[in-house]
Amino acid sequence: MTYWDTSALLKLYVTEEDSPTFLKLVSDLEGPILSSVVVGTEVLCTLYHKEHAGDLKPGAAGAVFRQFMADVTAANDPPP
Repeated sequence: MTYWDTSALLKLYVTEEDSPTFLKLVSDLEGPILSSVVVGTEVLCTLYHKEHAGDLKPGAAGAVFRQFMADVTAANDPPP
């Protein structure tokens, strides 16, 4: 089990300078990633901020957030 904050998780969904490092870290992890209950709100706000600043294409914030939430849901679903 590993705790990741919002800034670390965002690097998996939005290309940043150190995203490759975090993608490697997550691929090497064993066990779940834990985070704060506010991470969804923080991710959404940051994505819309990036979209407004022109770092994401118009409409991308919502699409990236939906993927993030789908991944969270899948990670929390009990195995069949």
